[in-house]
Amino acid sequence: MFCDTGIPLDYDSDRDPIIAVKFGFTNACVATLDKNGEKQVLEDDASIFIPSVVSLFKNGNGWVGARALNNIYNNQYSTIYGLKRIIGRKFEKEDVQNFNKSVPFNLVNTDGEPSVKVFTKIYSPSEIIAHIFKRMKRIAEQYLQGQRSTNILSKKLPLKNVLIAIPPYFSKQQIQVLNEAACMSNLRLAATITEPVAAAMAYELHINLAVKTVAVYHLGGGPFNVTILVKNNNGNFDIKSYVFEVSVKGEDFDNYIVDYLLNKFQRKSGINLKKNSGAMKLVYQAAEKAKRELSSKHHTTVQIYRIAYGRDMFSNLSRSTFENLTSPLINKTVQVCEKAMEQANISKDEIDEVILTGGMTKMPKIREVVTHFFGKISSKYIEPEEAIIMGAGERASLIAKHFSCKDYNEKIFIEKARESLIERDHLLCCEMAWRSAAFVIRRCFAKFRINVMSHPAIKALCNFVASFVKPNMQIVLKSEFDVSQSCHGWSYRNAAGIHPDILGTFCGTAEHFCEEFDKIGPESAKQKLFEFINGSLDNEDLKDVKIEEVLMTSLDQIASELDAQIPLALCALQEYDGHKHEKKLPLFPDTKKMVYLTVKYKRPFFKKSGNRCVFVTQPYPDRNPSNSSVCLILPDLDRSKKAQTDPDVDKQAREWEERLRENYGLISGVNYTKILTFIQLTREYTEIKDRVKLANLYDMFLVDYKLAKKVEYFMGKLFKKPAHRPILIKSEQNFSKRIEEAYNQTLIFFMPMSDAITIRVGNLNQKIKHLKSNASTIISSLLEDFPGGPINIRSVYLQTLDVSLPIYVDFGSSNEINFELPPEPELVEIVGECSTLPEGLEVKVRADGLVTTVEKKSGEEVLYPTEQDEWEKEDDMKPLNAELIQKILRKGKFCEH
Repeated sequence: MFCDTGIPLDYDSDRDPIIAVKFGFTNACVATLDKNGEKQVLEDDASIFIPSVVSLFKNGNGWVGARALNNIYNNQYSTIYGLKRIIGRKFEKEDVQNFNKSVPFNLVNTDGEPSVKVFTKIYSPSEIIAHIFKRMKRIAEQYLQGQRSTNILSKKLPLKNVLIAIPPYFSKQQIQVLNEAACMSNLRLAATITEPVAAAMAYELHINLAVKTVAVYHLGGGPFNVTILVKNNNGNFDIKSYVFEVSVKGEDFDNYIVDYLLNKFQRKSGINLKKNSGAMKLVYQAAEKAKRELSSKHHTTVQIYRIAYGRDMFSNLSRSTFENLTSPLINKTVQVCEKAMEQANISKDEIDEVILTGGMTKMPKIREVVTHFFGKISSKYIEPEEAIIMGAGERASLIAKHFSCKDYNEKIFIEKARESLIERDHLLCCEMAWRSAAFVIRRCFAKFRINVMSHPAIKALCNFVASFVKPNMQIVLKSEFDVSQSCHGWSYRNAAGIHPDILGTFCGTAEHFCEEFDKIGPESAKQKLFEFINGSLDNEDLKDVKIEEVLMTSLDQIASELDAQIPLALCALQEYDGHKHEKKLPLFPDTKKMVYLTVKYKRPFFKKSGNRCVFVTQPYPDRNPSNSSVCLILPDLDRSKKAQTDPDVDKQAREWEERLRENYGLISGVNYTKILTFIQLTREYTEIKDRVKLANLYDMFLVDYKLAKKVEYFMGKLFKKPAHRPILIKSEQNFSKRIEEAYNQTLIFFMPMSDAITIRVGNLNQKIKHLKSNASTIISSLLEDFPGGPINIRSVYLQTLDVSLPIYVDFGSSNEINFELPPEPELVEIVGECSTLPEGLEVKVRADGLVTTVEKKSGEEVLYPTEQDEWEKEDDMKPLNAELIQKILRKGKFCEH
């Protein structure tokens, strides 16, 4: 469930940028990660969909996307599209020959594979696709430019990794074509993901334990296909069956509308437009627009003025007419669904979730047919065209986490330093030279779980390790380290005055230091190392440093210690509660005493990229249907507008209650159970105070997994708290068993910026052996999957609301070497400078030589141009921007001179 976060080096937090690309038959999309690690689908020309069209010029360059698509009828012989149909295929294949006949550009045979001939030059499919990938890369780079952190390394980190979503039928040869296109775009194909699996990941079904089998119905620009996915034991989806139909594509629906409009126009005017390329372009555009409008409207009008010979095309088109025209295509999709179910050897009842992808699935008739066939309503809260690219972005976010520490070594920094020297970026060159030296030192001490946090500690520990080599080599290592450290000082000052030859020598010195330091094996001097660290208070170099030895505590040691202390602590809690019960006044009723397990740990032990939670099944739970209040949030049985405005808001809840009583007999044994449908929830709990009351009223919330996102969005932060976090159930299959399992589950919920978790163990009315068994189960789960390992655990307590007893305390688990920060540099006043400063401001010079402007009263630094940026009006003084003027006016008025 959890994984070790690795050695906490500062540069490990930077991850190589990665983009996710969906290269479709009609459109392409790109997604990447923002500075917080969240996936973002990027836009180009105010749209996330970039037409998979390339218009080439004679010099080999060209247009990509919407601009190329608009130019398709002007330069139809040099505008290439639809290459996804032929990549990796043989030229003699029937489908390639049919495609060649249907496009205006010229396909030629190159060693048995199709290529494109434009302006007497032959292009392979990978060369054409590379233009699209370069466009995707440029869009992502423009977005990432505004997302860069202030860290120097991440500021210069190039975009070089790509994940591509591919159809399930793609062969290794077809993937190789995409790989070649990526290489031509200076991208590395990090991974591929099949489009159905990406769609499932977009809905987060890979982490939904209640979902095992998924049907993906895809109808877009390419051939229609249905995929059955089954989750394996590792939580990943496997393709159980995949069936496609080449004769059903999104453009085939356009063709039916086009034929309908052409025939109707010919009957009225007697004019055949099929040979008029300009008129056909307008008709196809009008047909596509009408198809989109009929997804949300019942009627639309097609109007094209002066289409041919001064005649206008005017036609009304209804949704029912469109559905009748395309009924043969829709019926074929049903047949494909039946074949997919047959090949997977599963029944419709076994399908947990139905996902629709592709633009054509917005058609109401298609949604109706899919719902009728599978007997389930498909998920809708993600746009069908965006599902695949969002899932690919989710997969890319998981892959990006593995690009951090494992790819780092000192050579990366040295190479970056030399590249920066060639590019005359002297500041970055100095920074990378220092980082190479710091890296090998920190990596050395990381073997002993010691995290060196500051530069003085790096120097002191480097000198200590160097004492294990020969005296002459000690001098070399110390001097080379001093050179590397001086680079760090130059990286924060003006390094422009340093000669490139000197910087080149610095890089060579840092590289030699890394090689020699790596040869030292301090494992044999481990005990001396700890003695040196523990005696740091007597060490002149580390006199102001507090360093503690890292105790290599094993899992067995912690487990045995806890196993011995748990019964003693529970007996003490029961005895304390008994004494307090004797003194209790009769006025107050007797209440059961809850027992909690509190674990304190190092903060933070994982990055702030989301919460971590896991459910643990207790052997002796203290709650059951007879003593716990439960709120069930279930899907609406009727979603019509009439049901949404029905004054009887409890009607559907009563129907659910009857069903549960008849089928499972659940409600009769549960006290204070509340059943809510989603419509009822949104109508009765519109105010925040009502939602807070609801969250605090019940012990458990069981929510149907189909409503998980909606309910969490509606309830907001209330359902993100561990005490109120709902347990997902399936109201369709094994409902009673799922509720029974929910009673036995305890949620362990880690928050990234917290340093403690509290878990419910039971109550004092239970037997000691039962409480011990519950606590041991929870602790065993923690020790096995705790982020960073058991060494991150500081202490463990058993407690009630009245008293807390420690059962484990680690007094030596600190692995941080902290140094006091140097004092802020003093400010020195400058007299008689900058006469144009506003009142209340003055110029001072810091101890490091930097000039700054401060406020006289508070002494705080303010943003204001120095004398170097000031020019008199007669010398054409540069105007200040509006934001700076407003800030200056808030601080004080300008002086009059």
